[in-house]
Amino acid sequence: MREMKDSGIEWIGKIPNNWYVKRVKHAFNRKNEKAMQENPVILSLARSGVKERDVSTNEGQIAESYYNYNPVDIDDLLINPMDLYSGANCSISEVKGVISPAYINLRYREDINPRFYDYYFKVQYWLMAFFHTEKEFHTRIGGL
Repeated sequence: MREMKDSGIEWIGKIPNNWYVKRVKHAFNRKNEKAMQENPVILSLARSGVKERDVSTNEGQIAESYYNYNPVDIDDLLINPMDLYSGANCSISEVKGVISPAYINLRYREDINPRFYDYYFKVQYWLMAFFHTEKEFHTRIGGL
């Protein structure tokens, strides 16, 4: 049986002995750099993940310059703070490139698994969507 310890957080309870609790802000460094690159790979964040944009099609918003875009490395966690309610709010990048400075670009610190936080942030959206739907369901049928 796995040895457990008190997490120190009432609603979490006990956690495995080799786990630790830390605030999200202590798990990542926010990258706020400028790419300053000629012809970079332009990235976008969608429900299906981080994708390379084909700017030659002139679809979507095209920037005048990509010099001020933020460089993205593999395993960076990208968050779209303007789209927290659509489900396309975050994803781990599997490609290098640059992304609009409107996105939050987080680089994980030592001993952090960025995929855990990608899942964690997505679950927050799913829970919000579920409880919103449940509330509407109860309102429409008069509760249970």
